[in-house]
Amino acid sequence: MGFFDGLTKPGGFISRVLPSETALRFDLFTPKTWMKKQNIIKDPPPDSGYGYVTSPYNSIFNVMWGVYPSADLAKYRLMYRTVPKVKRAVDKTVSFAINKGISGFEFKYPAKDAQAIIDYLEDWIESQDDWKITLQMIASDMLIYGNAFVEIVYEEPLTDEQIAIMSHPIDPRDPNSGVPERVFIPNEGIDWAGKDMNSNTVPQLIERTVRDNAGHNVDSIIEFGGNGNVVWLKVLDPLYMRARVDSYGNVFGYLQWFSSPPVAFTTNKVAHFKYNPKSTAYETVYGTSMLQSLIRTQEAIWQIENDLILIGHTAAKIPLHFDCGTPESVWTDEAFMKFQMQMKTRGSGADIFTRGDVVANQLAIPAAQISHLMSNLKYHDVQRSVALGVPPALLGEPEGSSRTTAEISLDDFINQLQILQKEIANVLEEQIFNYIL
Repeated sequence: MGFFDGLTKPGGFISRVLPSETALRFDLFTPKTWMKKQNIIKDPPPDSGYGYVTSPYNSIFNVMWGVYPSADLAKYRLMYRTVPKVKRAVDKTVSFAINKGISGFEFKYPAKDAQAIIDYLEDWIESQDDWKITLQMIASDMLIYGNAFVEIVYEEPLTDEQIAIMSHPIDPRDPNSGVPERVFIPNEGIDWAGKDMNSNTVPQLIERTVRDNAGHNVDSIIEFGGNGNVVWLKVLDPLYMRARVDSYGNVFGYLQWFSSPPVAFTTNKVAHFKYNPKSTAYETVYGTSMLQSLIRTQEAIWQIENDLILIGHTAAKIPLHFDCGTPESVWTDEAFMKFQMQMKTRGSGADIFTRGDVVANQLAIPAAQISHLMSNLKYHDVQRSVALGVPPALLGEPEGSSRTTAEISLDDFINQLQILQKEIANVLEEQIFNYIL
């Protein structure tokens, strides 16, 4: 291979990508220290890579207090609550995505074990009365806010009395001897904020001791896991959640800023779902809302709607110009202010009584502006429909297009649903179901 052949294949992009050996040989300007892991952050976790996801100068703050999310989360909530088209688009997308439950998701379990695992998970799901609602909240939060947080609630840790009962010597005559025995070992030390470690924020170390029929220890395994079986899944409000992430993208845990000090969660206590993440710092950590591109469009729509409401109110209460008094009979300031206060309370269809020296002239209604505003409103509404990505027929609007266009729109919507289902399935499998199985 010639050293200028690089990695570009015939017919590929015109730029030539040099092999790393050639690039290092002819690169006379880049300091070698730039090609090593930077020392701005001391002792990062292993396998962190060289590249930064967020600025290294914010790393200490982000690991302690959490990465600050987009400031538009409250706007997304307002749009969902107040704009019927936005709400229907989100609800329809969620409805289609979770309608079949976990049977509609694609998991990566081995083929020979997949059905048995699914059957086991469905049995656990049947024990959760609010599973469908939980799944609906997860998908809705992902679309509206870009991410969803779910607390994994485990069984309460054993008390000292329970531990003592479980730790009694095994009778060799007991037919159940040799089964694993769980002993909870207290953690020592303090957490990141200097508070004592407790079962609400720190997973327990579990020692599994296996004894033979003679009562001798034959095996001892230490595991770092949860506090027991998963009891239920609690969806948390994304507005108050922060992910503790360093500049390399390593997740240390999560904070809930509902109170001060905040509630701290370790990574096995919270499952974090992300929708459509990007390389921008907070979008890498928190994903991207499907409403992000709608902010400017929706604000324009609100302004136009307010103008139309004002014009409609003006048509019901026609503005009048009052010419009070004559050169021969000039009104006093007191009389003019009194008349002005009376006219301010005038409603639509109200009778008006004035003196003979008052002339009322009707002002023209800006009717010509209505068609211009409606044209702008239609343009912005089309942009909103494009951003939502839901077929018009599902939003209760007439399609007004050919069958081919409708099918293309539906296929695109199905692809969007599959992406959402895949993102939900990945987190369910890796961050929740692993603790249940």
